[in-house]
Amino acid sequence: MEADIRTALIDAAQAGDLDAAMEIGLLDVDLVPTPPTGAGTEWLTVLPQLMQWQTERKSALAARERYRAKQARELAKQEERAARRAGKAAASGPSSLPSAAQAALERAKARAAARKS
Repeated sequence: MEADIRTALIDAAQAGDLDAAMEIGLLDVDLVPTPPTGAGTEWLTVLPQLMQWQTERKSALAARERYRAKQARELAKQEERAARRAGKAAASGPSSLPSAAQAALERAKARAAARKS
């Protein structure tokens, strides 16, 4: 990790400013427990806070992704059910043929009528 990012993260953690730490890139840095070269004791004092923030945010983001995936699956199921219901409603109408077969039948009737004329 670069020294300027580390310094900015130390400042954000000491101020208790999670938003600033996120803007700096808290989720993208690899927080290692051993102090980087040139890091003072400040790093070791704020490291637990930074690790906690990082873990909590990553967990929240993963939960959000799981929720979105679940919502997408539910929406797909609802659309599938609606399509099946629409298909059943059309099937219970005047013709029980699928739409493609019904269209082919109509074309054949039109050709037959044209030949008779």
